Amino acid sequence: MEKQRNFVTPWCECGLHKRYRKGWRKDGSPRFHSKCRYCQGIPNGSNRKDANYGNYKKKKYCEKCGFVAEYPCQLDIDHIDGDRTNGDSSNLQTLCANCHRVKSYKEAQKKVYQRVKGKY
Repeated sequence: MEKQRNFVTPWCECGLHKRYRKGWRKDGSPRFHSKCRYCQGIPNGSNRKDANYGNYKKKKYCEKCGFVAEYPCQLDIDHIDGDRTNGDSSNLQTLCANCHRVKSYKEAQKKVYQRVKGKY
């Protein structure tokens, strides 16, 4: 059977993202996961459980400001020390998008300052 190429991707129950395809049926029609990657807790750009997150489960609130998310996609998993390869659960925290952005900005500014300081 030939695979159906023109198909409509269904929306996730969160209403923010579309579900992703997980294979094909014998009749050639697509099969979809029941939830989007965000609702399943799978990191961006990955179709598998990311090795850098280990067994860490994203909390339902921001660990810095206490924001309680209505949807899982409103929260990010952050590496406390900034090293993406350090996936130890003690190095991971759940932050809202705003706190994560501010933390990343401050870290970047700190690196720029250190580079400039080193030149003089």
